Amino acid sequence: IKQLYLLCVLDAGISAPYIDHTYFPNTVSDYYWSSTSYPGNADYALRVRFNDGGVDYNNKTSNFYVRAVRGGE
Repeated sequence: IKQLYLLCVLDAGISAPYIDHTYFPNTVSDYYWSSTSYPGNADYALRVRFNDGGVDYNNKTSNFYVRAVRGGE
């Protein structure tokens, strides 16, 4: 979740999706899965909302976008 969230650009000077449009020009303003399970329930995973820069969770059976990011710290 950390690597995916770091792609967010929380800047009022740009419009959603909140990501650098130069490097990610075709990003849809929607939810993107991370590979991080929700700590309270392993059936859920964390996701980043590129439409507002937030982080939340949803059931792993749901369909959302993915974006490859570098793993590790």
